[in-house]
Amino acid sequence: MTSNYLSHLRKRGDACHTSLRKGRCIPLTENLKAVKFMSSKYKITKVLVATDSPGVLEELRARETSLDFIAIPDFDRSRLEESMWECARKHPGKGDDGVTLEDGCSGNDAWLEHRLAKGQFGGKELAEATLRDLLLMSLADAFVGQFSSNLSRLAYILAVLQQERMLPFWSLDGPWCYHWRMCCGVREDGTSSVC
Repeated sequence: MTSNYLSHLRKRGDACHTSLRKGRCIPLTENLKAVKFMSSKYKITKVLVATDSPGVLEELRARETSLDFIAIPDFDRSRLEESMWECARKHPGKGDDGVTLEDGCSGNDAWLEHRLAKGQFGGKELAEATLRDLLLMSLADAFVGQFSSNLSRLAYILAVLQQERMLPFWSLDGPWCYHWRMCCGVREDGTSSVC
């Protein structure tokens, strides 16, 4: 990538269906507002989208034609999305009750780790694509993501280390946290409580 760009991490997968954010993931329209604001403020029209859903890239391109949304083309992200719903289609209503069925479905099958263990896609391929996304995000001129996400925090801190400066950022769900959950009651010294 030779011109300046903004990086945007937009997950739509396991974290939206299995964690504290279950059913509460931020709508794509909110992501787009932040991307458009940062794009306008910093005069950036190219947006690297790191996502686990090819639908996100298509939706962003359809909704905002003035921006150039790009992603790493050599990883088939549709397999991530398809595999997440495989067990749910086979066993509608199966909850996470601790019982694993004969076919390996357990009710918490949206977790990426569980799908990797079942061999629904290659771990090496996924790790390489994730690392490429992180590296490219670390070279961006600005960042939009969710600081409740480990991947967002890792991408941002890697960018700060790589570029030796604080990048402009927009966190869609809360302030920077040093731990994996949301920060509440952030104090002047940076300490906080966990929500």
